[in-house]
Amino acid sequence: MRKERIIEIILNSPRFPQFPELFTNLMYLSTNQNRPQNVLENLIKEHKQQLSSLASCGFFIPSRNKVNLRDSVQILGIKNIRNIIFLNWLHAFSPSGKFDPFDYDQQKRIWCLRSVGAYLLGKEIKQLSAEELFLQSLFLELPLIALARAVPEVYHNLQRLTQPNSSNPKTIERFLGCPWDEFIATLYTRWGIPENIWRPICYLDIFSKSPHPKMSEFLETNLLWLVYRLTNYLLKVDSGISFQQLENVYNEIIPHSTQSFISFIRNLFDKTKLFVEAAGYPHSSGFSLIKALKENKALIQRDIIPYEELLDELIEVYRKLELIEKEVQKTPSDSTEILKDSLTGLYNHAYFQESLAKEISRALRYEHLLSVILLDIDDFSLFNQTYGYLLGNSVLMHLAELLSKNVRESDIVARFGGDEFAILLPHTGVIQAKFVAEKLRKSILQTKFPNPFRDVSHQLTVSIALGCYNPRETLISKEEFIQQLLKHLKHAHHEGGNKINSIG
Repeated sequence: MRKERIIEIILNSPRFPQFPELFTNLMYLSTNQNRPQNVLENLIKEHKQQLSSLASCGFFIPSRNKVNLRDSVQILGIKNIRNIIFLNWLHAFSPSGKFDPFDYDQQKRIWCLRSVGAYLLGKEIKQLSAEELFLQSLFLELPLIALARAVPEVYHNLQRLTQPNSSNPKTIERFLGCPWDEFIATLYTRWGIPENIWRPICYLDIFSKSPHPKMSEFLETNLLWLVYRLTNYLLKVDSGISFQQLENVYNEIIPHSTQSFISFIRNLFDKTKLFVEAAGYPHSSGFSLIKALKENKALIQRDIIPYEELLDELIEVYRKLELIEKEVQKTPSDSTEILKDSLTGLYNHAYFQESLAKEISRALRYEHLLSVILLDIDDFSLFNQTYGYLLGNSVLMHLAELLSKNVRESDIVARFGGDEFAILLPHTGVIQAKFVAEKLRKSILQTKFPNPFRDVSHQLTVSIALGCYNPRETLISKEEFIQQLLKHLKHAHHEGGNKINSIG
């Protein structure tokens, strides 16, 4: 198969979605030296809802002081906003089928740890852009993921080349129709990625597992190699390199670093955990130094965590385990009948209220985030009056199915009222919740709801309210939390519908 044909399949495959429009626009703006002076004003005006969630990410804006959206966007900068949007898009990936070879839960941990690591390394070297390194680190496996999802037969042929002594450039060229670096350079270009982003990546052969990097004239390439191998080492993805080899490369690439390699690793885990919590990603527990020590025995000898600090963290872990055990003992058995709505098959209002109370209690105990989405069909009473309640019930059933397909298994979808639905998202912050809400709003807007009584379909819009319950900041009761959501839902309706309003 020739290069152009493979790339054409990738670009047109529904298994590999297109980049978000806002990301591509920001990519252009971030590299355009002559961008208009009012670009930020236009950006805020056109994407106010999405930008307001990004502005709350405490990793880039650590101050808890309230600042308006304009100042937040100014502080974040176009490149940081671009990067978070792209990482959110990556976090929406899930297996495309039972033969999809990627473990996306693990891959999402890799993306988070690696991008933060690249960002921190960029801060160590003043002549480089930490923001560009952050983005470059996210692109490393993307050509492979695109191949695996869109052209799996080519992907599997290439994967066989990762075996020892089998990485023959001529064999790679036979499968791709060109060398690997030419293939990915063409693919990045067709994706609209500027050359200054993809050029250093092309010098990084991710098929090669050699622990000895070929030092490139691109400093970015050397840093990307380091953060690529270090992340895989810490998350136990790659055992083909030693800690000492990584430390030697670190000292060679950054000879005048302000911190030792040991200090850098500690900082990397601390900052990554802060980042995923601020962004609302659900797997912050995957960035525990204790877990890394357990899986990499060589790290224990390096005194990464002082004994007193390690003991404190272990005591905290045992405390949480005791709380979890008590919680499990209180949990009703599986034989307890789960209350369901008879029309939609979703959980009913009473079950949602009970689940919300339990999740708020857990959030307060274990200090994790919790988000809730309320959704209401715009002008549904008029729809029922016009077309009848039988069609209205059919729409509600189809909408319930659509909602269930677009959330995680751990999320709770319930029928909150007549045409109101509620979604409970445990371990989810405001950024991820807004990402889910926007995905649902667009999916409903683009869905043609069938009419079983006529050969026609109907288009509907919804109003959405969402809120994030942060136990470190939120001191209101469950009832007050729901009332605030209902108030914001009402405002969304009054503002014309097809809109998302969020608390805060």
